Amino acid sequence: MSVLTRLTLASFALCGLACLGALESRVPSERRQRFIDWIYQQQIGPSEDSEHPYAYCGFRGGPFAGPTGLTSMMMMMTMVQPYNRANIAATFGALTALLALGDDLSRVDRAAVTGGLRALQQADGRFAPMPGVTEADMRLTYCAVAVSYMLDDWSGIDRERVLAYIWSNRHYDGGFSSAPGEESHGGFTFCAVAILYLLGALDTADPRLASTKQWALARLSAGYQGRVNKPVDTCYSFWVGATLKVSQARRHGWIACG
Repeated sequence: MSVLTRLTLASFALCGLACLGALESRVPSERRQRFIDWIYQQQIGPSEDSEHPYAYCGFRGGPFAGPTGLTSMMMMMTMVQPYNRANIAATFGALTALLALGDDLSRVDRAAVTGGLRALQQADGRFAPMPGVTEADMRLTYCAVAVSYMLDDWSGIDRERVLAYIWSNRHYDGGFSSAPGEESHGGFTFCAVAILYLLGALDTADPRLASTKQWALARLSAGYQGRVNKPVDTCYSFWVGATLKVSQARRHGWIACG
């Protein structure tokens, strides 16, 4: 396991235990507190030396660069400062893990996190993982919106640009992709529908999502496939199944009860 993804893996494990109702029984309170303290050690605050002090704020993926809170000179001497940066996926994982552990997020530097988000939004509304990285897609946009939702602070994103990006990637078959003209994809479709939900835009979007629900239901065989003519996959059973759940497909009669 790469140390850069340690926080993401911890989030998956802790949230999985929480979903199973086993977190408290399997992880003693003292150890849960140690997890909380370790997560906060990955928080990156604003830099005093940068022209853009909030550009790399949030949570990093792991302690590969040593403890946070070192002085700028010490970081320069260890030659790790340029790499001691937060990324949007780790910030998402940190907040979900903290909430699963029962933390109240009181130690989150909200101004730094939202400032970091503002530095990551692209002109077309999508988000990059960190400044200077060309990768920017629906997954990272979902992370940014979810972070804002968990903090109940929307000052870090331009909501209208996010919505414009979402609808620009909806296709004739009802699915969503990460860029216009690409193939509809179960993971990106979940992210798009979940973003609409978190932004409070799902009800107004509902008439446009009928074909999305049909596309999602058409992915079902022995499990769910992520794309047309692909094998079923356990991860897509989550992404596509969650799309139907979030879009309230049962309420509208798309899924039979029982």
